[in-house]
Amino acid sequence: MKILNDLEEKEKKALIIIAIVFVVVLATGFLLWRVNQKAKLSSDESEAASNLACGEYGCSQDSDCKDYTGQGGDYECDEVMSHILSQQRCIRLRCPTGYTLQSDKCTCTAIVVNTCEGGNWVRRPTTFVEDETFTISGYGEDTDGINANSIDVKIDGTSISGHKISKQEDGDRTDWSTTLSDLSVGSHTIVVSWEDGEGKGGDDCTLTSTFTVSAVVEEEEEEEEEVIVQTTDTNVPQTGLLDEAWGKVALGFGILGMGMILMKYNIFEFEWNGVEIKSEGVKRKHNDRLKNEFERKVVKDK
Repeated sequence: MKILNDLEEKEKKALIIIAIVFVVVLATGFLLWRVNQKAKLSSDESEAASNLACGEYGCSQDSDCKDYTGQGGDYECDEVMSHILSQQRCIRLRCPTGYTLQSDKCTCTAIVVNTCEGGNWVRRPTTFVEDETFTISGYGEDTDGINANSIDVKIDGTSISGHKISKQEDGDRTDWSTTLSDLSVGSHTIVVSWEDGEGKGGDDCTLTSTFTVSAVVEEEEEEEEEVIVQTTDTNVPQTGLLDEAWGKVALGFGILGMGMILMKYNIFEFEWNGVEIKSEGVKRKHNDRLKNEFERKVVKDK
């Protein structure tokens, strides 16, 4: 105080001004330092921030996020969201392969690859004649359903009109059929394709088959030549009288009766040792022989 009293008035004012300037400079330097330390937290605050899970608020840099790897990882602190520390949150940048990031920028869900699951023939086209009709049919089946309007049937690259294709939907399965007719003779290729309810098609939802249309075979009238075959009839000619059994029996009785008549009038001579048939001359000679034997016997007895 004695020093101040010894100073003149002008000197006192200079010291006061210098002190004020010093304080202002010191305060300004501290504020500038504090501003430069905005992105840094105390050790306690940094440890707490580094545990922030995706979606939680309070981060000030990427490393504050719990799963941050430090190598341009999958997480970052969304500072653009707000300049207020309490409103800045950890967000996710990407998901593992096979997963997709949802709108909350934290949730990953598996990517489901949609495929058209397929179908098959029910009645496949085969070879048929040009003037006949042939109905073909098949079905498509998919967990996403089948888009019935997408069913397309092509013959040799040309689509059949949609109204000619019958369709029947039953849950995950749709059956279809169409009738083929008026096709030219030769080989044809049919291609049937469709899409599932999500609009996915492909090879699994395509059926292909090749078939043949043959020409109508006209029947030629063949002139039949009359062939006369001469045959020899080995059977006994039919007289009409002996055709029936009674005629044959009557003939037998007739022959028997004739034989009895001939025997009665000594036309034939029968012996038990055999049958001997002799004429009248033979009979007379025999009688003469008996007569001569009789005479010889009488003469001998005399």
